[in-house]
Amino acid sequence: MTKTRESVEYIVNRLRKIYEERKINNEDWFILPNQVAIHIDIIEKNRLVIEFADNEEKAKIHMADDGQSYYLDDYTLEEMFDEMMKEIENEM
Repeated sequence: MTKTRESVEYIVNRLRKIYEERKINNEDWFILPNQVAIHIDIIEKNRLVIEFADNEEKAKIHMADDGQSYYLDDYTLEEMFDEMMKEIENEM
């Protein structure tokens, strides 16, 4: 498994403990308390982004916006998760 894939798995496993998970278009999405749907996506070899959809229905039709980019070389996994949580909490 690549470092990028391992990073996504780490983030997704942490999110599973916090938010309701749904499979949407064969991807792991999480539903926030305000019904916003989020997904961790790999943009490039060493760059992750959180996709935000207004709700599950928008996620199903691929109407999501990219959030901030997270470069693997800039963070430890824990730091990246903490920064992503700040961005997620800002959406609630």
